[in-house]
Amino acid sequence: MYAGHAGWGPGQLEGEIAQEAWIVVAAEPGDLWSERPELLWGRVLHRQGGEIAWLALQPRDPSTN
Repeated sequence: MYAGHAGWGPGQLEGEIAQEAWIVVAAEPGDLWSERPELLWGRVLHRQGGEIAWLALQPRDPSTN
């Protein structure tokens, strides 16, 4: 099944990373086989600490905040 596609032009992703538009962190071995994949995003953010960890507390739908 094909659900969609996202792509970048040459150098676009590197530029976005340089502008800190993406949060790039190292994965841990257990991330790939998470028993609760729906909670993975929050767990990864939380273990980063600081302001990045704060993002884990945001609601899935910001309009409900």
